[in-house]
Amino acid sequence: MRSGWLLILSFLLHMATIDSTSIRLEPSGGHQGRVEIYYNGWGTICDDMFGFQEAVVICRMLGYKLVVAKAYSSAHFGEGGGTILMDSLQCSGSETDIANCHFDGWGKNDCSHSEDAGVSCSELHMRLAGGSGPYEGRLEVQNTADVWGEVVNTSVTASDAVGICRTLGLGTFGKIVDGTKFVQGAHTQFRGNLTCVINGECDSDPFIQTHGAPLGIECAHTPVRLVDGRYPLEGRVEVLHNGIWGTVCAEHFTPLDAKMICTSLGVDMSHQNATVYSNGEFGKGSGPSWLSNVQCTGSEKDFLECRNTSWSYHTCTSGNAAAIACPQTKIRLDGGVGPWEGRLDVYHGGRWGSVCSQGFGQPEADVVCRMLGYNARDVVAEILPNSYYRHVEHRAILLDQLGCQGTEADIEFCRTQDWGVTNCSSTQEVGVRCETKNIRLVGGSHSLEGRVEVKVNGSWSTICDDDWNDVDAMTVCRSLLQYPIDGDVIGKAYHGGVFGRGTGQVALSGVQCVGSEEDLFQCPTTGKRRVNCDHTRDAGVACYIQGYNTTLVGSTNITSDKEGSIHISGNAICDESWDEDDARSVCRSLGYWSSSPTVYLDNWFGSSSGGGNNISPHCRGNEANLVFCPLAKEWGKVTCSTGDIAGVRCNPTPLGYRRVRLENGDQPGRGRLLVEYNSNWGYVCHNGWTERDTVVVCRMLRYRSYNMTSTALSKGTTNPMLIGKVDCHGNETDIGLCKANLDKSNCTDTVVGLDCTDNVKARLVNGSTALDGHLEVFKDGQWGMVCSSAVDTTDAKVFCNMLGYSHTKPILKTFTGAESHVSVNQVTCEGWEEHIGQCLHQSVSGSGCSHNDTYVSLQCFNCSSSYSTETGEIYSMNYPQNYENNADCLYAIIPPSNGVYGLVIQDLLMRDGEDFIDIREEPNGPSLGTFSHGDVFPVIPGRKFYVRFQTNGAGTEKGFRITWKPLTLEDAMTLNCGSTTWNAVVNMTMLKSLYPNIGVSDIYLSDQSCTGTVVDDLVVFQQSYTECSSSKTTTDSEIIYHNQLVSPNSATSFPVIVHGYRWRVDIDCKVKRQTNVTHNYIPIAPTATQTIDSGHHHLSGSSNYDIHLAFYQDPGFYQQIQGNPITTHIGDNVYVKVVVNTNDPEVKMRLNTCVAKPTADAGPALTYPLIANGCVVDQDTTILSQSSHETKFLFNAFEFPANHNSVVVSCNATFCRTDELTSRCLQTCQSRRSNDETMITRTNLHKLITIYISQDEGRNSI
Repeated sequence: MRSGWLLILSFLLHMATIDSTSIRLEPSGGHQGRVEIYYNGWGTICDDMFGFQEAVVICRMLGYKLVVAKAYSSAHFGEGGGTILMDSLQCSGSETDIANCHFDGWGKNDCSHSEDAGVSCSELHMRLAGGSGPYEGRLEVQNTADVWGEVVNTSVTASDAVGICRTLGLGTFGKIVDGTKFVQGAHTQFRGNLTCVINGECDSDPFIQTHGAPLGIECAHTPVRLVDGRYPLEGRVEVLHNGIWGTVCAEHFTPLDAKMICTSLGVDMSHQNATVYSNGEFGKGSGPSWLSNVQCTGSEKDFLECRNTSWSYHTCTSGNAAAIACPQTKIRLDGGVGPWEGRLDVYHGGRWGSVCSQGFGQPEADVVCRMLGYNARDVVAEILPNSYYRHVEHRAILLDQLGCQGTEADIEFCRTQDWGVTNCSSTQEVGVRCETKNIRLVGGSHSLEGRVEVKVNGSWSTICDDDWNDVDAMTVCRSLLQYPIDGDVIGKAYHGGVFGRGTGQVALSGVQCVGSEEDLFQCPTTGKRRVNCDHTRDAGVACYIQGYNTTLVGSTNITSDKEGSIHISGNAICDESWDEDDARSVCRSLGYWSSSPTVYLDNWFGSSSGGGNNISPHCRGNEANLVFCPLAKEWGKVTCSTGDIAGVRCNPTPLGYRRVRLENGDQPGRGRLLVEYNSNWGYVCHNGWTERDTVVVCRMLRYRSYNMTSTALSKGTTNPMLIGKVDCHGNETDIGLCKANLDKSNCTDTVVGLDCTDNVKARLVNGSTALDGHLEVFKDGQWGMVCSSAVDTTDAKVFCNMLGYSHTKPILKTFTGAESHVSVNQVTCEGWEEHIGQCLHQSVSGSGCSHNDTYVSLQCFNCSSSYSTETGEIYSMNYPQNYENNADCLYAIIPPSNGVYGLVIQDLLMRDGEDFIDIREEPNGPSLGTFSHGDVFPVIPGRKFYVRFQTNGAGTEKGFRITWKPLTLEDAMTLNCGSTTWNAVVNMTMLKSLYPNIGVSDIYLSDQSCTGTVVDDLVVFQQSYTECSSSKTTTDSEIIYHNQLVSPNSATSFPVIVHGYRWRVDIDCKVKRQTNVTHNYIPIAPTATQTIDSGHHHLSGSSNYDIHLAFYQDPGFYQQIQGNPITTHIGDNVYVKVVVNTNDPEVKMRLNTCVAKPTADAGPALTYPLIANGCVVDQDTTILSQSSHETKFLFNAFEFPANHNSVVVSCNATFCRTDELTSRCLQTCQSRRSNDETMITRTNLHKLITIYISQDEGRNSI
């Protein structure tokens, strides 16, 4: 390709017409020859006085820019004909036309054609490579032999850097930097005469091969980026000005403007055009609109070169920001299951070709995946072996020896040699897979089943099940499997939090995959901003595989279903890297869900012939199928001999007593069945459950009843559906010894519920409180007393367990005189039991106890009390004095109404972590919270509360104080004002206690589109103060932003019209103009039982604008001095930039005061002012520039007197509205006034000092 390009170039250059003079090289044309010019006919030039300068002018006329020119005499290229038109030609070298040089006159000469002059012209090329754009990088040059190399940093001057940038059309500022910070491209190194290159007047090749440190150059430029596009070279145009990213107005934005931007990003636009988007296709952006109507011609490389670059806060007529798409190199991945994987193909010169694997590393793969539209945050690029993908024909290799940094927008930017230049063979074609890294399945019974979680902004989040279907599920499964297995996978979608509730954010809603995407992040969604879901609707997935059925072959005994050689779809599996985890995955696929397998190698069972499939699995042991494991070798591509076949024996093993439990029953021994499997506690599907299974589980839980029953119960919300079907014979001692199917595709929303107790229950009656009294047991359909001779304290603990109180120290009493049915007259327990149905012995009679026996009265706690008021408070014993050792107290709070109440821990101080309070809504219910220490506690909602206080004997403290009252709307909301965002938080658990039918998207700021983000059970509003129809007012001390949190009274989310509101809450954030941050909360209480609230409520808070200070060592503010503190010399200039972090273009910052101290807490006597009241007061300090969001100044480094070895710099800023005209907002002091008598003077010595940025002045000071 390159030689063809040179032929075309030669044809174009052999004759040039500039102004009225035509010139050509003969006889062959090209880059050298006899010079002929046209003046009333073609003629030649005499070689008298003809030399290098004349040759330079002629080469420039022929189109050469960075030229190596050489003059020839004596008809070196042969004698011409016609008139000798010029003689005694003398040029300075700067002329653009040979006719402008001095000569004797047209046709006047004393020469013959044996003196005809000739020239040779060689073009040099220069570029900056390996940086983030064409304006920076290692300096690379192409010499006259067409060899590219990088220039070493030898005797290169600052003026050379400026000249290089100017020559490359990159402005008039440039600086030398360390070239090693950029990615290496060319491997040859040159030293050379850069001056002649910059001037375009070299008389010989200026570059000589050498070795050394690479030269890096940075040229001034306007930072430009393309935002929110799927591909790297498309998106909304944003430019950086005054430290703030802003947009360009779409009005008057032309394809020529777009062409300039693409050029500035490094795209060769010489024969291409860009696409312009003007209707907000990539969003409006959040920053100011910095530019409008820039009027570029398309030939520029920076906004600064365009005709109308006026930096200002523009008001865009349409409200839309300009967006573009630059042309990029066409690439594809061929031969895989989908467009995310395959051999890498590139398109160039009208044909597709491949890429050599030599030098192709992770950075190159990263660039490829981004070019294909895969976000680097979500996808990891995997490089695959040569010819990994089958069934693709070999193509010519078009790219070799790429040198990417990994951040490039196009693989074209990584070329280190020309297209088609390679020494690779066709077997070295590289393959790439763009594999998801931010999707996982959690809570399932195996690795490819569970709740779908995606990583967003570094945190794992769930997906709402709106529109969730099997195509979405298949997309997830395919992204988690390898080629070619990913082409045979089927996904099943699950709804309603089948695999348990997640935590964190609900990130996506309304996912609508079509099946061709690599992962969910590429699928369209309808609910990124409107996620009307909480974690009860987390989406789930189960993956199944087609055509990979597992069988065991070759056993000769009755255990044939448990052992044999492994065959999948008729293919034996090789034993390379075969281990117990691999074998366990095979057993699980055969129904042996709990097993300790025996591994066999070397075709132990002798059942295979003809070799096997060598996949070298690396299972983790939790896969449901061998093909779900990571495979070191591609499926079906590598074989092994008959003697290397793997085998297994599946040995069922018990789960164990502690991995099975019953939950949420009204007493122990009853409730939903939970099994711990694959590190998760989960439910068992009720479909297919038999009484044989019930007997095995109850016996496993050590219940001795002969009347054990099962029932279908609704699934709980906190745990996953884990097991699809259990198949027990009934004689097993552990459920793990039964077979089980992990497939839940036939399950409904009901799970297994068990009653292992024969409906035996206990209660306390006729006590002084509800927490003590006569013990009665329900047995055989009636309540009866318990004989005191049958019960000791160990048995009493079990009765307390039945009542919902575990690990107690019960107090036994007796009573007489009752004439009642007796349920229990003998029981023997060991103390570990939860229910007397687990005790070793029990006998029942219907008459009474033995002669002179009494009945049991039981108190489970050594102190207890009951409360039935709407509001109140409880204390630990002796509060606020120290509580007693070994206390075990229960406080029952049962308000008179059925409303919702809020319980708050007002004070808590325990001796250690073994002293605690535990809060529940029911004695046998789940814990609402266990606390042993802390300063701030949440409001706990509930209709009643049981508070248990337990201490050990290791010492005492003052204990706790708890209050309760009816729950209010204010209890569900908090406001923590940030420097730029609202940070309003709604607790949905509490809010739903007051408004049960409310959804998370039934709450929004004034603009209906401004919904919150779901995080756990919270809805968080972090919108900017400048969004969501916010308004603001200004006082002398604060800029106050206003908005409302509202909930429309509507049966649907996002109603088109609103007739009223359930409630409205005014929110105000007061951002201090100078003072430090404080917070307060001022509520207006609503009625707790209301359903429609026409009143307003109010939340307010305070904050400071967030400002930052940074030091630089150069006046261009390019070289930031990192760290705090920094070290510099006395007498050196220190350049300081102060920036405010705000996206409000109507707020401006005015630097008020900057002082220096030897320490942060130094007093006024040691406080030295640099700037006061916005004006410079130190003679060696200068304010360089000031804009609305940024101030730059410099000071001359100094030190304080003896015993102080550091300087602390602290600045304070005032914030104003941009239209504010008060004196403090109209800062006019822009530089020092050397003749001002108020100026402070000082003397400096040259030595090292340390400078700190002050950290203790609040967020508003530095």
